[in-house]
Amino acid sequence: METLEPYRVLFVDDDELAVKLARRVFEGDEDIVLQATTSANEALSAPDPSLDLIVADNRMPEMPGLLLVARMAEVAPDAMRVMLTAFPDISVAMEGINKGLLHRLVIKPWDADDMRSTLREDLRKKRINDRKGQTKGRSSGGAAETEERDGRAMAGG
Repeated sequence: METLEPYRVLFVDDDELAVKLARRVFEGDEDIVLQATTSANEALSAPDPSLDLIVADNRMPEMPGLLLVARMAEVAPDAMRVMLTAFPDISVAMEGINKGLLHRLVIKPWDADDMRSTLREDLRKKRINDRKGQTKGRSSGGAAETEERDGRAMAGG
């Protein structure tokens, strides 16, 4: 039986109570490694390219959540990204979605059980997509092998 790596989740909200609730939501879940912080700058100080999910509040004092998500997307482009907001602003949501930065918008206050099931569903979808990508890469010989093969063909070899 295949042993799965735990999911890696980053949760950033300047509200300490929200961070504590996020920790409580996933406490005891051995398949989730949660990094939770109240500081966007702290989240950016040691970015983790292996993140599976990034959850960020939209309005934070250090920087807007959309900017944090955009910067984290450069480091962990395959991570699912969720924006939290107590002030639903359709323009921010539209910008995030249209730029491919957001997968979901969650309105505060959020219910712990709903948040847990929503984020677990996102993580499950990501794992399925990751497996599809791995299968596709193996079946095609991988992108590097294909490029090498194409390069030989173009060079006449």
